[in-house]
Amino acid sequence: MCGIERWNGLSALGIVAEHSWGVAPGWDEAGALPLISLPPLAEQRRIVAKVDQLMALVDALETQLAASRATAANLLSALVAELTNQPNPN
Repeated sequence: MCGIERWNGLSALGIVAEHSWGVAPGWDEAGALPLISLPPLAEQRRIVAKVDQLMALVDALETQLAASRATAANLLSALVAELTNQPNPN
């Protein structure tokens, strides 16, 4: 699954929304827990949707890259076979 992973049927956004009240803890150098503001839930949903969209694009580009590499390998093999007068192994 691309984008936000799911745990026990809940998305990460759902888990954050369930367990947040507008702030989230974060550690500082002294080991204290200052509070960090979270964006509104609508903005969190927009961010998650954009991340999912971009992850889908990354997946598509990785697939294209793999296909391009396979094509390049086949082309190189055919070129070497042609130049050495060997039958093409593909």
